[in-house]
Amino acid sequence: MSNGSSQPADRLGYSYEIAPLTLRHLPGTATVFAQSFPNTLLAALGSGFLKQLLASYVYLPGSCGYVCLDGEEVVGFVVGSENSGQHRRTLLRRRWAPLLLHVLHRLATSPQLVRLLARYIRSYLWSSPLAGRRRQEEADVIPPASLTLLAVAPEHRRRGIADRLTWTFLREMASRGTDRVKLAVSVSNEAALSLYVKQGWRLAGCYHSSEDRLAYRLIYEVGSLATLDDRAA
Repeated sequence: MSNGSSQPADRLGYSYEIAPLTLRHLPGTATVFAQSFPNTLLAALGSGFLKQLLASYVYLPGSCGYVCLDGEEVVGFVVGSENSGQHRRTLLRRRWAPLLLHVLHRLATSPQLVRLLARYIRSYLWSSPLAGRRRQEEADVIPPASLTLLAVAPEHRRRGIADRLTWTFLREMASRGTDRVKLAVSVSNEAALSLYVKQGWRLAGCYHSSEDRLAYRLIYEVGSLATLDDRAA
């Protein structure tokens, strides 16, 4: 992270702080994710798996993560990276053993997850160099930088937290020289889609996600750091 200081998020009168994601925030971020996306494969794989995944946005090169704090409690977070495909491959190469242990543990108690897990693994392989020409042609159009996960605890929504987290993330990406960032949002998540459209993200297609759900892909032209500072203020 380029900035280790926390930032006030009191635009609407609430005493929130936006701060860089650290390892001590992992239990809270995993809880917020599970509350926000309870019916997803990642949530089904359990808090141990989620903490391993979220930790990668703390220590892997090119990663980026921020949390929204209400005192010491994590009530929202955003994570992403300068190159989402490279991030995935590096995570699997470095942490395959603990990730596999968490997966096997969940499969032992919930064998119905096998099919969903197979789809998810296939999506990881699709981002690898083995994916072939079609993937390369897509990469020429879609930027490597990605806002990967954004979540706010249900009881803290509609208070400007998601908006502030998004701008903080984009400002960090701009400071690293990134010119465009992508994200994916489920077509059923109308609130999130409305937020991103208002922020200036543009629609760049529709596709089936790793869990075989229909999702929109959006792209943001980051622009100047000064512009983002003005909008995030």
